[in-house]
Amino acid sequence: MKHLYDKKPAEEYDFLVCNIYKIVKYPDRIYKNKDPKRGDLCFLKKLKGYNYLCSLEVADDELTVITAFRVRKESYLNNYELLWSWRGDIPSS
Repeated sequence: MKHLYDKKPAEEYDFLVCNIYKIVKYPDRIYKNKDPKRGDLCFLKKLKGYNYLCSLEVADDELTVITAFRVRKESYLNNYELLWSWRGDIPSS
C-alpha cells in the first residue's frame, strides 16, 4: 500500500484504505489482467459514484492486493477481458 500513499492524493488513499475490502469482497465486475502487468485479476467496484479497480495476484490459493486506484475513464477497461459481472452480463457458472 506504500506505493499508493506515495503516488495518490491523500483523499483517494484514505478512501481506498477504508474501502478496499468492499472492492475485493463485493466486486461488480472481474477482469483478467493484461500481460505483462503484475496481478492476475482486476476487481472493479463502483463506490461513491466512481469505479475503483483492484489488481490481485493469485498464488497458493491466496489473493494478494497488488494495487488499487480510481478508474478515471471507462475506456480504460476496453481491452480487458471480462470474466464475471454481478449485473448479469456473464453467468456466474
